[in-house]
Amino acid sequence: MKHLRPRPLLPLRPRPNPPRPCLPEPALPTAERVEDLLGRMTLAEKFGQMTLVEKGSIDPADISTLGIGGLLSGGGGSPSQNTAEAWLEMVNEFQAEAMQSRLGIPLIMA
Repeated sequence: MKHLRPRPLLPLRPRPNPPRPCLPEPALPTAERVEDLLGRMTLAEKFGQMTLVEKGSIDPADISTLGIGGLLSGGGGSPSQNTAEAWLEMVNEFQAEAMQSRLGIPLIMA
């Protein structure tokens, strides 16, 4: 029986920045935009987009570096001031970090 050697799941080097993603082109059909975006994503970016992380367990800078797709604000995960304004500020800070990723995909907040 032939033994297969495991291959690394994540690419060692990121792909170069895409010339112009069509994601922000709302006039294009959704299916075309999705196909374009998926074709531009590395395997690591796809894993990152499928990852939901509790907000207290990640350094915010890692959101863009790892391409995290979603943050969970679990029990006790509210901002220090539990007000609508503080929530808005917290979410906007996380979204700003997500938009710094290579493809600028916004977070899903849960």
